[in-house]
Amino acid sequence: MLSESAIKATYKRAGLTPVNTFLWDEMTDQIKDNVVNKLNIDNYEKFIICYLKNENYFLLYSNYRLIIFDEAEATFIPYRTIKRAELPIINSGNDKMEIDKLDITLRNGNVITIRIEKNTWHFFYGLFKFLI
Repeated sequence: MLSESAIKATYKRAGLTPVNTFLWDEMTDQIKDNVVNKLNIDNYEKFIICYLKNENYFLLYSNYRLIIFDEAEATFIPYRTIKRAELPIINSGNDKMEIDKLDITLRNGNVITIRIEKNTWHFFYGLFKFLI
């Protein structure tokens, strides 16, 4: 199980100025309801961080797993199945802070690319390092 307080503290210390990435506790009830209504969720799960790209794509980090909602399809990835996180290849001349995705390699060899908010890659990359 993931330490909710450790993740919240790391998020706050990261000095992020996100527009679409939130601590779950700081989101409005209306937005929370919109997110939860799209998922089949266990009652024991506590949500920690949510990235809302739009109504058709969001990431939700719980104390047990990563949830990716993309175009009406939810993918549930338990943290114990994640092998590593990698940054995409950066072409010379591109600003590293413009990175808006991470590649997640699972223990079975599958690679899933997740979209994240620009200027937040360092937090999410560090979060995956912490998780694995």
